[in-house]
Amino acid sequence: MHSEKAGAGYTDQLVFCLLLILCVSLALGTYIVRLNARIDQQRELSPVHLLECGNGRGAFIVYPHGRRSSSDNCYLIEEDE
Repeated sequence: MHSEKAGAGYTDQLVFCLLLILCVSLALGTYIVRLNARIDQQRELSPVHLLECGNGRGAFIVYPHGRRSSSDNCYLIEEDE
């Protein structure tokens, strides 16, 4: 009788431990998703820094979904005469 109660106790502890791990994983995943969304929103609202290139111009790339990214390249502008 005693070994059956001990086995049931270990099973209950194992189930509780697995449920705890699952809940913590879900909570952490939700937190990370919300944090990434907040960072993306701040990134969209922040101004894009253009490089100072002397005679050339700095550039930024506009992706199809509207996000902008600065470029590390300077492009020379040739003026028409």
